[in-house]
Amino acid sequence: MHCVKRSILASRFDCDRGDGAVIDVPTRDHAFLNPTGRLVVIFTDNDGARVLDVAPLTAIDYAKNLGR
Repeated sequence: MHCVKRSILASRFDCDRGDGAVIDVPTRDHAFLNPTGRLVVIFTDNDGARVLDVAPLTAIDYAKNLGR
């Protein structure tokens, strides 16, 4: 949970899920961690959202590692 909190402060990051999916988080304004820290909501630019359980996240890649 603490790594997710730190990631939301980053300017850009990707969340890697256990099933191999990679979720792009373009800015800190696109992510919200719920008060208990169990769920993170990733908002998309087209008014959509993904609600993710934090437990199955396998990696968080920060912008400096994304090669963008």
